[in-house]
Amino acid sequence: MSEAAGRSGALAHSLALGRADLVRLIDRWAPEAHALIDLSAEPDSVSLDDEEDQIRQLLERFRGDASEEAAWLASILTKRSMSPRHLWQDLGLAKREELGRLMRERFPGLAERNINHMKWKKFFYRSLCEMEGFVLCASPTCRECSDFHDCFGDESGESALARLSHGKPSDS
Repeated sequence: MSEAAGRSGALAHSLALGRADLVRLIDRWAPEAHALIDLSAEPDSVSLDDEEDQIRQLLERFRGDASEEAAWLASILTKRSMSPRHLWQDLGLAKREELGRLMRERFPGLAERNINHMKWKKFFYRSLCEMEGFVLCASPTCRECSDFHDCFGDESGESALARLSHGKPSDS
């Protein structure tokens, strides 16, 4: 979340989590981060635009459990889906397979629907369109579509977080 570094309220907006959720998340998963992060400037809540709200509702609908962690992940996935790179990269994961595992564990019903392993951001939007009765592609099947490689192509590379941990400059 390099875009959040040093800006007041930026962490909350980068993750779509208000101050109380950020405090509980850090308490539970990274208590040492309290010494590094000043949460006093973070807002109490973060509002989502219509597009973000639709993605959040999709993720909420397919949550595997009612845990606070699943709710945090729905918010984080929603906000990171708005970032320019592949979702796994914008989450700071080392490889795409880690995102697939996260989706299977925390959003199993949604993961089960992604039978062809479509890129997750594309899959979220396709799912929203299908739920609304829209046809996303003029082709009868994805394999015949001219945008096939945009939806199913390679997602190799290193995440920004991994580059930073290896001492390489971020590209954002």
